[in-house]
Amino acid sequence: MITKEMMFKEFYEEKEKDLKLSTDKKEVFTNRLKYLQEHAVAKKNNPSLYSHLDVKFDKLVEMYSSESPIDSFYLKVFGKTYNEYLYQKQIEDNENEAEEKYYPIN
Repeated sequence: MITKEMMFKEFYEEKEKDLKLSTDKKEVFTNRLKYLQEHAVAKKNNPSLYSHLDVKFDKLVEMYSSESPIDSFYLKVFGKTYNEYLYQKQIEDNENEAEEKYYPIN
């Protein structure tokens, strides 16, 4: 039986391989994509091995196949690219800091 812990460990190992292939200007997702594709096929062929896991491999493969998997994820979850999300978060953090400065919580 495949566990979440096993999958996280294996995915982390694939990420480490990808980071070694990445350059300063471009992150590589080749190994992670291959890993997810293999699990997508395995889940279709042996669904009982994955019945206790709620993982949508097809959706993950779709995201990791995109030009920018990080942006794809943030667009799906937050409706913004990663940079747009960070920018909005920075604005909110600055507003919260300013508010705390004038209205400190005792």
